[in-house]
Amino acid sequence: MIGLNGCSLWDNLNKQESGYFIMKKEYIKETVDLMRPFDSNPSIYLNGGQVFLKEVETMKHYKRIGDIPIIKANSVDDLYAQDNANIMFRIDENQMAEAEKWIVEHPNENFAGFKTCPDLLEFSDPRANKADALTKFYEAHKIDLSEVIAFGNTSNDNEMIQAAGLAYVYEMAVTIQKLSPM
Repeated sequence: MIGLNGCSLWDNLNKQESGYFIMKKEYIKETVDLMRPFDSNPSIYLNGGQVFLKEVETMKHYKRIGDIPIIKANSVDDLYAQDNANIMFRIDENQMAEAEKWIVEHPNENFAGFKTCPDLLEFSDPRANKADALTKFYEAHKIDLSEVIAFGNTSNDNEMIQAAGLAYVYEMAVTIQKLSPM
């Protein structure tokens, strides 16, 4: 199972988790600074839970549908207290086009931005991608990528979809594009 834009790989055959291209905490802080002009709710996954800066209705929704503990950060500093796979920003859909433009106009070699839902921007190390994690798994188990079936639905799945022998992409009601150069 590949998660967090390719930064996490759960190998169910070996019962082992691996991490790749984890963002340095100073780069996570840079994304927080980059997104300051927008009313957003940044969050990270940490210690088995999802940490949000603000307690809002979205957090309550996650508490109802998921089995991941939802935690309110004490301060913004909690979001970049340590290195992490990625950081996500919930943002009003009406501000999304402006936020996407802002990210493109302010490129940074330390992270890449992705719109992955109508109200969600994610940032991770620009080298991270799901194809790399997929390749590491299949090389470890001596499986040819032509035998792999991949499923995806957003821009952070593109490389994985292209690397797999067979791919299924299910449609979302949003145009998805990578916002930062790799």
